[in-house]
Amino acid sequence: MASSSLFDAIATFTQTIAGWIIQTGKEAAQISNGLSNLVIAGVVYWIIRILICGGCLAVAGILSVVIGIRIANLYKKYCWDTITIMVTLMSFAVTIYFGHWIKAVLPVNLLLLLLFVQAIYAAIRWYVKGWREARGYC
Repeated sequence: MASSSLFDAIATFTQTIAGWIIQTGKEAAQISNGLSNLVIAGVVYWIIRILICGGCLAVAGILSVVIGIRIANLYKKYCWDTITIMVTLMSFAVTIYFGHWIKAVLPVNLLLLLLFVQAIYAAIRWYVKGWREARGYC
């Protein structure tokens, strides 16, 4: 139940931010109401709205790509080995074989659960490898 409410909270937050961006675009585009020519006012309205909404979307996309590249570099540095392949394959097998029982206990998307397990695994590996490097074991 907690996982479901977490994903609901994330979805609600995302919808709220998207609503604010769209509302801001609409309000900023109202500048065009002061123009006397209706055609030009309509064009200015949509240009301003597209620039604001598109700009926010572009910033979010660039931020997602940068975060994705950083995560991929960390994953390559700390988790690029045979153990990770084995953990991933075993996680897939457990998720596939016990999927119905997992869904009965946790009403959560199994793919998101699998990604969550992989994220926890990567965080543990990152911590352990950093701990070993700090003490000169590697």
